[in-house]
Amino acid sequence: MSFSAIEKEQILQIITNLDTKNKKIPFLQDLQIHPMFGSFFEWFDLEQQRAYNEISREYMEHKIKKLTTKWGEFFRRFYALNQENFWLFRELNEDQEYTTTQEFQEIGKILQNELFKYENMLTSNMTKRWYALDKVVSAYYDIVHSFFPWFSFVD
Repeated sequence: MSFSAIEKEQILQIITNLDTKNKKIPFLQDLQIHPMFGSFFEWFDLEQQRAYNEISREYMEHKIKKLTTKWGEFFRRFYALNQENFWLFRELNEDQEYTTTQEFQEIGKILQNELFKYENMLTSNMTKRWYALDKVVSAYYDIVHSFFPWFSFVD
């Protein structure tokens, strides 16, 4: 059983609200333990879990496309060039327990190096506005952490 259009819209609204509030795109397990929404999400069968993952992925792709800042442009480019590792690393960010795995560290390091390239490109152009550098870098990593909540655990 897949979701009706109304259910899909409600799920998208929940994802959007939680992303806005927590600056993190929720995983299904986050919703399954949520005090308000848990009773709806905790009993999903395998097909519903897959449907949720599709809805969540559509939300993330839409979010990436609509990023409008300079950082957003760089993040879109990062995503376009690293899609396979992006989605693998997204899955590995589902639980903090994965942060100690070799796969998390290897893929995380690859993506971290790519993100550092974009960070360096933008910050090198900010010599005249050094006073805003902290805010700009924070905004960039807010985007990164919304997709990869355990990103800072990459060694």
